[in-house]
Amino acid sequence: MNEARLGAGLPAGAPSSLRWLTPFLALWGVHGIGAAAVEFFEVWIDLRWLAQALFIGAVLISLLLWLRVTRRTSAVRSSSITIIMLAFPAAMLIGAVAALEYVQAVGPFFTPLLRSFLLSVVYVLLGTAIDKRLFWLGLWLFTLTVIIALWYLGYSGVILQGMSGLSLLVCAWSLSRTQSRVSAE
Repeated sequence: MNEARLGAGLPAGAPSSLRWLTPFLALWGVHGIGAAAVEFFEVWIDLRWLAQALFIGAVLISLLLWLRVTRRTSAVRSSSITIIMLAFPAAMLIGAVAALEYVQAVGPFFTPLLRSFLLSVVYVLLGTAIDKRLFWLGLWLFTLTVIIALWYLGYSGVILQGMSGLSLLVCAWSLSRTQSRVSAE
C-alpha cells in the first residue's frame, strides 16, 4: 500500500475503509436539507406529515442501502459486530435526548444544538485520523453552532439542520473524492 500523502494532508489508503459510508452520508445530508426546508415552510403551511415522510423514507432507503452494502462487501460482514456495537451508543444518546425532551428537562433549542455540536466533534475526530478537510469542516460547524447559539438561537432548528445536512453532503463528497484520488494512482 502506498503510504505517500496526497496533497492537503490525506493519507493514501485511509478513507477506503469508509467509502461505503458515502451513500449514507449523502442520503442523510439530503434529508437534513429537506427537513430544514420543511421546518422553514411549516410556519405558513402544515407540513408535519412531510417531515415524517422524509424521515421514514430516509430510514427505509438506509435499510435498503445497508442490505446492498452487506451483500456486496465482505468487509462490512466481518466487522458487523463492531458496527452494531457502535450503533448502541448512538441509539442510547437519541433515547436520552428524547427522554429529556419528553420530561421537559431541556428547551426546544437543545436538540438542534446538541446534534450540531456532536456532528462537529465527529468531523474533527475523523479529520485528525483521515482527512484534514473533515477537521476544518468540523471546526466550521462548531463555530457556526456557537454563533447561532449566542446570537440567533430562534433560527437554530432551521439553520443548523440545513447546515448539518450540507456538511454531511460535503463529507460524502470529500470521502468519495479522496477515494477517487487514491484509486487513480
